Amino acid sequence: FEQAAVGMAHVGMDGRFLLVNDKFCEVIGHSRAMLLDSSYQQITHEADLEADVRHVERLLSGRSASYTLEKRYIRSDGSAVWTNLTVSLVRDENGKPEFFVAVVEDIGRRKAAEQRALHDPLTGLPNRRWLIEHFKGEFGRKPARSTVIAYLDLDGFKAVNDRYGHAEGDRCLSDVATCLERSMRSQDSICRIAGDEFVLLMPDIDRERALEIIAHLQAEIADLCRLRPWSIGVSAGAVMIDGKDYPHWEDILEAADKLMYEAKRSGQGNTLFRYVDETLAAA
Repeated sequence: FEQAAVGMAHVGMDGRFLLVNDKFCEVIGHSRAMLLDSSYQQITHEADLEADVRHVERLLSGRSASYTLEKRYIRSDGSAVWTNLTVSLVRDENGKPEFFVAVVEDIGRRKAAEQRALHDPLTGLPNRRWLIEHFKGEFGRKPARSTVIAYLDLDGFKAVNDRYGHAEGDRCLSDVATCLERSMRSQDSICRIAGDEFVLLMPDIDRERALEIIAHLQAEIADLCRLRPWSIGVSAGAVMIDGKDYPHWEDILEAADKLMYEAKRSGQGNTLFRYVDETLAAA
């Protein structure tokens, strides 16, 4: 136990630590004394606690013999550390639960590499790869709520690069990304998928609210241009998935993309909105 190359702990039925080895203290970032005076609930990242508790309940009910979970702990300095956690339950000869055995490995470097692979280095926004993985998860099942996907393209961005150079073009994209993040709701996601093209995902929303958000972000970028030497706009194509039926996720993105170009041809700065099946039928 003490010489193990991975962090190990024995945890009581109430979640309090009974025994920890040196490696566990090193990975989790707390002293032995502190850990033995606390519970796993107290040092688990709040976003991961519910999933952890559900797994524990499955162990106690006998529905599983062990579980593995990627989760974050909060270290003594307030930072979060990603770990791969494996937990099993020790029972006495009568089958009564006695304590949990937890094994943790630091996967922070792998998680950081994954984050870099899924985010655009210039703007810090999620990238096309993130969007594809998100779509596969979200639309691999029938969505229960209405979702709007808006494909956004910057009007006049090529002129920024041509007149002011690529360094200023990069600053323009970073400024735009900040405007887009500021304009959306907390549950929304914005991705930079290529050049000056972005995709905004708005779950659990109706048509009117979606159009309000798009109009707001267009106004934000117009305000930004008053403070910069260049002038750009945003054309948008927005499609709604109504939760009743849906095509393949690639069809959804293609429908929004085509609608954006239709909006762009009808006049820069325009927004077109349709249900996804209407857009695909029109194509």
